[in-house]
Amino acid sequence: MNLKLKNLKFIRKLFVFALFAVVCTQSAFSKDGKSVALKFGASGYEGKFSDAKSTYTRTTYNPDIQLQFNLPAIDIKENCFLALGFSYDLSWARYSSSDLNVYMDDSVFSHIFSLMPELVFSKNDLRFIVGTGFGFGINSYDYEYKTTSSKETSSRKEYHFFWNLEAGLKYYLTENFSLLTDFAISVPVYSMIRDHEYSKNGSSGTYADISSNGTAVMYFSPKVGICWSF
Repeated sequence: MNLKLKNLKFIRKLFVFALFAVVCTQSAFSKDGKSVALKFGASGYEGKFSDAKSTYTRTTYNPDIQLQFNLPAIDIKENCFLALGFSYDLSWARYSSSDLNVYMDDSVFSHIFSLMPELVFSKNDLRFIVGTGFGFGINSYDYEYKTTSSKETSSRKEYHFFWNLEAGLKYYLTENFSLLTDFAISVPVYSMIRDHEYSKNGSSGTYADISSNGTAVMYFSPKVGICWSF
């Protein structure tokens, strides 16, 4: 059984577990209703970059859109309850340059699926939220570099398993409508590069798969959004 098949089976088990958690907790209704949130923000990380003179590191922010579904689960105290958050993040980045002799285009699309048990503290219309859980991400990279005498392209997919932590605030403007903001950190646990192909000056090939434990960059994401409860 190859590694790719094992990973697909593991993802399927996580999905089944998430559905089981929803079914088990649905009957234990809490103070707040179920809700759907749309958030906008940025996904940041410290990356390595290079120019004609040197290689350097800098913190880079890329646009991030998140769709999140929250399900209140269990009342703990009068002003505290446990909830489950399911979210999908879409983030993208593009770096390009062009002059008379050189053209470069480097782009990446990131898809992250997360399950986040959350502890919610309530005070009147204000909610303070802290959570921790896991996430699975897929990054698709495409790179193209052309000069007057050569052309190079490459593409690859990176698969990441994260341990996520978040802290946030939600304020109810009406019974159903609220504004929220949060800050999340994604710590890499396991990463793998697959389907890495390249082409240079007419010749093409593939790179071997690469896997690692906890060596990918750590992501952090501040976001603001709107939420509808029902």
